[in-house]
Amino acid sequence: MTTLRPPQNFRTARTTLRPVTRGDAAAIFNGYANSPSATRYMVWPRSTAPAVDGVAERSEQSWASGHAFPWAVVLQSTREFIGVIELRLNPPKADLGYIFCEPFWGRGLASEVVSCVVEWAFA
Repeated sequence: MTTLRPPQNFRTARTTLRPVTRGDAAAIFNGYANSPSATRYMVWPRSTAPAVDGVAERSEQSWASGHAFPWAVVLQSTREFIGVIELRLNPPKADLGYIFCEPFWGRGLASEVVSCVVEWAFA
């Protein structure tokens, strides 16, 4: 476990990052968890049932233990859930992953969000 702890919230030009909550379960399922395209390269299987509450529970446990920091990515203009980014710290190393809902692909949002989190990690 690391002693480094990122902020719970970040803000980019177009998005807000906040911890994933149980209220995000439907948006996660409908947005990407059941999509063959979105989950094609994920290490977890595509969800076939809307019961993805475990994602939020895992998020809460990760933040509490300090081993990973998953954020929901929300579009500022509409407050719409658009994906998740997760930072995993294991000093001196760190890695991250992200997944976005397909309607938000190709807009530079992932680059914007990743840049924000990486900038904090390097600082």
